[in-house]
Amino acid sequence: MTTNTLTKPDTERAQLIASRIREARETVGMSRAQLAKAAGIPAKTVEKFEYGMMEPSLTRLEAIARKLNVEVSWLSGEEPAPSAGASPLPVARKLERPTLVIEGDESDPEDDVRELLARLDEFRDEGFKGYERRTLATIGAVASLIKFLEPEELTRVADARGLHRGECPSPFTLADLFQQNPADAQKYCGAIEERILDTAILGVDLFAIERGPLVNIATELSEKREDVSAPGFFGAWGEHQDFVPIIRPALREMAIVGTGPDFGNRDEFPRRR
Repeated sequence: MTTNTLTKPDTERAQLIASRIREARETVGMSRAQLAKAAGIPAKTVEKFEYGMMEPSLTRLEAIARKLNVEVSWLSGEEPAPSAGASPLPVARKLERPTLVIEGDESDPEDDVRELLARLDEFRDEGFKGYERRTLATIGAVASLIKFLEPEELTRVADARGLHRGECPSPFTLADLFQQNPADAQKYCGAIEERILDTAILGVDLFAIERGPLVNIATELSEKREDVSAPGFFGAWGEHQDFVPIIRPALREMAIVGTGPDFGNRDEFPRRR
């Protein structure tokens, strides 16, 4: 499966796809913004597709084809342009595969998870504005699909997302833990899954940020929200593993509505070594 392509595309193929997306969109009388909204793709990304600056992934190509009622094979250039006098666009047959989760024998859960995370990255770059429901649906899809990853696959995704290495086990450690105590191993994997999702929703692994600034946020949240309180005696927050799960839901909610902290500011939120 082709994952979300952010690298320089094959110029000739990208230009062909670009021209066909434009042609199909204009034929149905849809604006670029309308197509972006209907397909659940950021408008800036659709613009890059139409200018040949980025080649769409298979998932995105299917979403666009579905909304424009054309065949994916035609959009991708696998079918030639219609001959003179023929119908201008090949009308699509019903597409059976859903946009978010790729099904079928050739589906690779790891690739699907990576692509869904990349989609969340793009929604986050847009401030999630106008994509709130798609964001929540994509989060749900990742949360379900990521549980199919074996330890080696999960740690590969964790590495690719930049999780703080001091807090991540090796795939061999996880595999051994599954042999000794499957329940604990599954719980540990669940903690890694949530941190991976944080990188897409918040833009950072919270475990990679120094404790002090996060405790300050936790304290502020506890003063404003009933669902946030210190886990220890006398208001003690403990270490990352103690309080991050407590503040995580509030921080994700704030991020989606555009009121969350700017974790990209490394002066305010310095990283752990």
